[in-house]
Amino acid sequence: MTSARSRPRSSRVARLAPRVAFATVAAASIATGIAAGCGIDYEGSLVRDGGLDATENVGASLPEASIDGAADGQPSDAGIDGDAAPGLSCADSRCIDAGGQCDLASNTCTFHCDGGSNCDAGLTCPPGVPCHVICAADNVCNGQIDCTQASSCNIQCLGAKTCDGVACSGSSCKVACNGMDSCNPGMVVCDAATCDIGCRAEAGMMNCKDEVICQSAVSCSVQCNSQGCPGGVLAEAPKASIHCGDNACDKGETCRSTSCDLSCKSGACATKLCCEAGTCTLEGGANICP
Repeated sequence: MTSARSRPRSSRVARLAPRVAFATVAAASIATGIAAGCGIDYEGSLVRDGGLDATENVGASLPEASIDGAADGQPSDAGIDGDAAPGLSCADSRCIDAGGQCDLASNTCTFHCDGGSNCDAGLTCPPGVPCHVICAADNVCNGQIDCTQASSCNIQCLGAKTCDGVACSGSSCKVACNGMDSCNPGMVVCDAATCDIGCRAEAGMMNCKDEVICQSAVSCSVQCNSQGCPGGVLAEAPKASIHCGDNACDKGETCRSTSCDLSCKSGACATKLCCEAGTCTLEGGANICP
């Protein structure tokens, strides 16, 4: 069931992260989800928790923020433990050379981008160890955040106009685009085993302006607050959820998975929910795939 939005994955990702290499296990899991969604031995159920006429469901509250530091917009110093390659220490990685600080306690390479000349042209996380990027000041990280070689990623774009796109891989990836006009321009692309992406500007809007692409071997979770993610969201994983707030996700939500949970609070996304999965749970719109 190919749609106009389903252009080849390699061409989309190449725009932002030419070094992203999708794992074989991710491809196998995604293929299973797509097969179920396209009607092959389809035994799933379609559950519509409120259609276009069910206005009482349109204003339903969105899930609580689940990204470190996302709920209150404050930077988190929490690292990601236990994800380094066997035998690889942060001190032996390229962390210092890349401009980061090596936290030996958590074996994490941390980048504190709080103004000045640090991180003003984007950055690349060193390979093989966890990476934590905190873009706390306005107008820092004015370039792509490349976390495709790290063992795990925690990216926080908290200041206004920070992070011109994000790409991450590894065992897990958390991306918080909370600053006004953050993660813009440039796509947010995640192909980690688990992906948790939040576009939650606390003031203003238009964060994550380009398409958000989440392709995971285990689970994808994407949340776009008011007027965020106007370029739309694509999620491909065994388990996936996309939640869009007021007038968010103008170009719609597309989910190819074993189990999809989609919601649209208000706006154009209500007529652009597309679920191709064994089990679909929809809120605020109908299942319409181009």
